[in-house]
Parts: sequence; structure tokens; C-alpha cells
Amino acid sequence: MNKKIIVWILLIIFLIQAIQLIIWIKKDDSPPAWDQSWHAMISLNEYNQFFNKTHLTTRQIEETYPIFRYANNYYPHFYHISTVPFYALFGTSYDSALLTNLLFLLIFILSAYFIGKKIQRHETGLVMAFIISTIPSYSHIMKHYLVDFSLSAMVALGFASLLYTDYFKNLKYSLLFGAILGFGILTKWTYLLFLIVPIFFTLFFKNGLMCKKIFRLRNILLSFILFIFISSTWYNPSRLKTLIPLLSRSVRGFIGGTLQGKPDFYSLRVLSHYFFIIINQYSFIYFLMFLIGVVTFIFKYKEKKGKKEWFLSLLSIFIIYAVCTLVPNKDPRHIMPIYIFLVTVSIIGIYAIKSKKMRYILITLVMVLGLFQNIFYNLKSINVNYNIGRISLYDTKGMYPSHSELSIDKILSAINNSSGRKGFSVCIISETEFLNDCNIPYTTLRENYPVKYMVGNGCNPLGFDYTILGPINKTWRANLFERSRTILNENINNFKLIYSDDDVYVYKRIR
Repeated sequence: MNKKIIVWILLIIFLIQAIQLIIWIKKDDSPPAWDQSWHAMISLNEYNQFFNKTHLTTRQIEETYPIFRYANNYYPHFYHISTVPFYALFGTSYDSALLTNLLFLLIFILSAYFIGKKIQRHETGLVMAFIISTIPSYSHIMKHYLVDFSLSAMVALGFASLLYTDYFKNLKYSLLFGAILGFGILTKWTYLLFLIVPIFFTLFFKNGLMCKKIFRLRNILLSFILFIFISSTWYNPSRLKTLIPLLSRSVRGFIGGTLQGKPDFYSLRVLSHYFFIIINQYSFIYFLMFLIGVVTFIFKYKEKKGKKEWFLSLLSIFIIYAVCTLVPNKDPRHIMPIYIFLVTVSIIGIYAIKSKKMRYILITLVMVLGLFQNIFYNLKSINVNYNIGRISLYDTKGMYPSHSELSIDKILSAINNSSGRKGFSVCIISETEFLNDCNIPYTTLRENYPVKYMVGNGCNPLGFDYTILGPINKTWRANLFERSRTILNENINNFKLIYSDDDVYVYKRIR
């Protein structure tokens, strides 16, 4: 196939998703939610520190915003540093941060293409790139400033570069893989989970790790030295001393534990939890393609090419599913990189069909349905959803642009004016998607308000200059905010109301 044609097809695949994302960004003006605000604070601080846009050090900002201190020491910063050029080009708005996902969309599409090309041929790579780009779950997560989309892209890039190492016989790709592995774990610490099977397979399949070809062992060592060097830029001893207790706390009750209201491990509901997520968020159409790929491969596949990659991809799916099921926090986005291996198994299996006509009819049908589902996913006027029980057969209901009547800037301006534009402390008692103790600190940092100390999550209003009171949804932290509201109500005579808008109130402590 002509290289120019391949480039144009990949560009079209990229533009279909990029244009949809840009349109959504332009129409949506809702504030970022909890985790999104964490990540936006980290990237904003990286930009401010790099270009000297603030007189505060990172340590001082951590002391001012405890929520930032937690996030800044919990997440590695590769995704956030990737946002710095977008801030420099387009300003420091949240919309600019979201454009970072375009970079990782490009990485994702190219990685999927090279995976398919290496396993079989150019055509396979193009089909893989198309399917990867139109998975509903990825279309959804791209609209959030979260590390999970970039993590999936980096897993695909790591898998592609690992295949090109040719079992570490190729020095250039071995070094590239080591570098990508380093940047991958700097994207999120779960990175290695998704590549552990391919790495183990590549290390020990071809005559074992200690084969007689000394150059292979050399390439392996150089690759992992490069990985350690890059990853150590963030995972240094002092960082690990802080990070390990935080991670331990997050996965406490590893087996049988609960987190954020998730059910106990010992139940059929938990064991099948990710099964229904995969069917619905990966797309039933693509899941059906996966099943066809498994069956046709088992009964029809005769060629050696792609056989090993099929087995290691299938094994990866089982290992990832098992580990994610064991972890108590079962957020759907935590398992998203598994879709890369589902697509790989599907494509290799589909190409096992001997009849070229039947193969092309099946692939064309799947791609057409997948494209319509992806485009309709972003159109509110078209809302089609066919369900059988918990399984969604065809779902075009997507994530649409939204508007919040609440203005965090108005709330902060009222406080700033009341304080005479001098330093002030704020207790936040609000737990909703549009108003919480993450996006309020993010806005104050972005707009450079003179905050001395700002915290939520169970703060005592009596110890702060101002208190922001808003709705409290029934989240896993709701009791902490309810406790703060109780203290405020019991001591309301010590406060003066300076701002109100719908269900949001701002109080100034007067005694």
C-alpha cells in the first residue's frame, strides 16, 4: 500500500475524533469535577513554575492547598508536563488543558497502526487504528482532563515498541522501548500492569533471558537501565517514601475490601462488574467482533504469523481483568487499556477467516456500525439505545456539552472584595460535581486569588475567615462535609452572609 495513502487515512481517522473533541470543548463551559481539577492544578503549577508565572514555590502552594499537596505527590507528572506547551500556546484555561488529549490521540492511533502492521500488514494496522479511535469509552474519557486516556495511549505505544524490539534483538527499538516504558510509568504507576504479560513473554520466550546471543542480553540491560533512569526523575527515594503509604491506603482491603461504596469482593456482582463494563463501554459491536475473533482463530488459524501475539494478548486480558477485579476501587476507567488487547485479539482472529470476501464484509460492517455509533455519540439529537437486561446492544447516548449556572469566579470575587483583596482562608462545605473542594482551589490558583489557606473535606468553619456552603451529594465523603455544615449551623451567629446564589452561600466569620 502506498505510504501517502496510509498517511492520509491515518490523518482522516485522527481528524474525525479531533474535530469532535474540539467542537465539544468549544460548547462546554462546565467547571472540571474532582479528579479533573487535581490534574489541572498539577499541570498549571508545572507551567507557572517553568515560566516563573508565580512568586510561590511548589512547597508553598502545597501548604496553601492541602488537596494539591495530596495530588501532586500521588500522581507522576508526564501527562501534566505534556500540557505545558498547550498552556503556552492557548492560555491557561481548562479548555487548553483538554487539548493535551489530542497529542495522546495521535500517539494512540499511530501505535495501533504499528501494532497491526507489525503483526500482519498495513491494512490490519489501519483497521486497528480506526477501531481504537472509535471505542465509546475512549470518546468519553477524552473529554476529561484525566490520566487514563494518556495511559491507554502509552500502553499501546509500549506494546508497539516491544513488538518491534524483535525479542530485544534490535538495539534501536530496545532503547526506544526502555524510554517509552519510563515515560509510561511516569504517566501512571499502574502502567506496568498492562504490559507485564507481553514483557515477560518477550523476555523468556525466545530461548530464555540468558540465551547465548550476548547482544540480546545487552539490549535488555540497556533498555531497562534507560527505563530506570527516566522513571527515577519522579520515583526518587523521597517521593517513594511519600507515595507508598498513599498507595497502600488506596488499596487497603485488597481482597474483600470496599472503597467508595463498592460491593464486597465475594459476590457474583463484583466478579462480573468489569464484564458488563467491557461489553457496554467497549461497545457490544466490538465485543461481538472479539468473540468472532476468538472462535475463528481457534478453529481456522493456520499461519504462524500473529499466533504468539494473539495468545499473549488474550492472556493479558485475563490477567488485567483479574487484578482490576481484586482491587476494591472499580472505576470503569481503571481497566481501559485492556481494550487494546481486545482489539488485537479481534483483528488477528478476523483475519483468520479464509474467505477474503467474508472477511471484508465483516470488517466493513463492523467499521460502518462503529463509525455511526461514534459520530452519533456526540450528537444529542440522535439518541438510540437498545438494551437486553444490563447489556446495551447499540448505544449512541454520549457525553454532551453542559452549562453550570454556578460561577466559582463570582463566589471567589465576593470573598476577595470582602477581604479588601488581602489574604484570606476558606473552608469549603460543598460536594457536587460543579462545586467542590477540588475545583474551587483550582480556580483560585488559576486566577491567582490571595488565598492563605483553603481546604474542605471536613474543615471546621470556626477556624477560617470565610466558609463556602453548597449542596452535599451522597458521595463516600459526604459525612465529613455534613459534619462541617453542622458546626456552621450550630455557630451561625458567629458568621455573616456576604453572598448567596441559588443553593450556594458564602459566610464571613465575624467573631
